[in-house]
Amino acid sequence: MQEAQRPAHSKSPSDSAVGEQQRPQPNRQPGTTYQDVENGHHHHHPHHHLATYTHPWQHHVFQGRSVPQHIHEGRVKYQGFFWRKGRPLHITGVEGVDENGQSFHWNHRRHRKGRLQHHEIDRKDRAKFQWWDWLWLWKYQHPTKTAISWWIAWTFFWGSALFTFGSASSLSHKVFDDGTHRGSEFDWLIGYPNVFAACFFFYPGVWLLVVENANTDIQMRRHNWEAQGRQGKKPGYRILWPVKTDNMLWWAAVLMFIGATGFNISNIALVLLGDVPLDLSTSQEEWWIFFSITFGACCFVVASIPFCMDGTHSWWRGYFPLTIREVKSLPFWINAWQLWGSIGFLISGATQYDLNIAWTNNVIQLIFGSLIGSIWFWLNGYGLYLELANPHID
Repeated sequence: MQEAQRPAHSKSPSDSAVGEQQRPQPNRQPGTTYQDVENGHHHHHPHHHLATYTHPWQHHVFQGRSVPQHIHEGRVKYQGFFWRKGRPLHITGVEGVDENGQSFHWNHRRHRKGRLQHHEIDRKDRAKFQWWDWLWLWKYQHPTKTAISWWIAWTFFWGSALFTFGSASSLSHKVFDDGTHRGSEFDWLIGYPNVFAACFFFYPGVWLLVVENANTDIQMRRHNWEAQGRQGKKPGYRILWPVKTDNMLWWAAVLMFIGATGFNISNIALVLLGDVPLDLSTSQEEWWIFFSITFGACCFVVASIPFCMDGTHSWWRGYFPLTIREVKSLPFWINAWQLWGSIGFLISGATQYDLNIAWTNNVIQLIFGSLIGSIWFWLNGYGLYLELANPHID
């Protein structure tokens, strides 16, 4: 795996941003808009005039125009991982100039979340930072890409809130040791909140993360379908069988989904242990409860690393802020909080293998494991909300 920053062979794109209204307009028939082309309302055989693309960044930048020859010749700067034939398989960023000399800077995370690209932001007219706009959910239900991102944030935010509540309740010795009968304080304050958080929030949220990363090319696929004369069925969202193997984050999201299954098993078994009650041996308890949560947390930790890599274009820079720019970057913190929260859950699960752990040590692992881990994930969910509400920020 090689960090993907290769110098352009021509003049570097300038740092000045170009608002979307300043971008050059492609050649098209009078009275026909980009939306007309994308929605299939071009009147005179649009497939005779539109170019097709092999990657979403090309579609986003050129909007129906042909990719210039200098791009094919390699006079563009790629960032990404797993290089093949002069460019990365997983592209995290592209910088260059178009056929009219206008600079562009495409970013994979911004594209995935449906946010403005760097060259589309008007630096002189920045909108006010929105802290609570995400509460108006109806504003974020269209287009589908934005809706999926909003619901991912919703599941992580409220699921983490339930995990935080359950973890805080675990600090009470009386509550923690009361899980020996149905309807106990343990059930209502720890067990049930954790089951709901794992099964009804994180599980569907992580599946939506798989769907999101399987459909980062949806606009490009529909454009190509239009440009090729609408041959075959119109491309739709991959939902039931969402496969996108050339996207590193798709693999990471699938791994997180597997890990979320482990969390479900652990939390359900923990509640049933007191409610049924189950007569589990020490070995069975370790497998059903402690191994499953430890396995799930390991999956989350490993899966979070590619998200950090994707956000920083580097295999090692995304875990702790090392520059002022990273300190000020909301997407950087979103990925870091996800990783730190996963590590917290791993600490919480792995330390439980010592069944004779003293109460004082148990409190320490609860605070530094599940409680802080839940708080990190809560911040991750809130950050995802803020990212959608502020499409202009870095």
